[in-house]
Amino acid sequence: MNWREVIDDEQHRYAQVAAYLQGGGVPSVDDAIRELRLQPVHGPFKELANAGMFNWFYTERVREANAILKRAVGDEVEEKATRLFKAINQLNGSAAAEADLARSVRVDLEAVMQLLVLPDRKRPCADRAQISSGDQVSANQSRRADRRSRAQE
Repeated sequence: MNWREVIDDEQHRYAQVAAYLQGGGVPSVDDAIRELRLQPVHGPFKELANAGMFNWFYTERVREANAILKRAVGDEVEEKATRLFKAINQLNGSAAAEADLARSVRVDLEAVMQLLVLPDRKRPCADRAQISSGDQVSANQSRRADRRSRAQE
């Protein structure tokens, strides 16, 4: 074991981590301090980036050319992104434009969700279903050669 004595700083980081650990131990006190410092950002991040949200995005994506994306998806993403950027600003003591950043996340996500190239998960790509990765390269090269020969005709 590698023990060392520490003296608390003005922010009382060691006192905070000791209270957080409630007498328990950790492999690295420095990592525990960093984890505790980032905790206010972790909650908002996990609200925005988690399996449930990504599944929701996937199921709510646009599947037809004339379909309209539901506004609720963008509203929720923008709200959660605002909370995340606010937590980051508080942590860093910065004053970044939270609303503008959140709006940008919303716009980007809405653009991705309107791409019609996102296939259903249960339909594997026919080209790749029965061939190995080495064969895939050969199949891709063959298709490119076919396209080039048709272009030259």
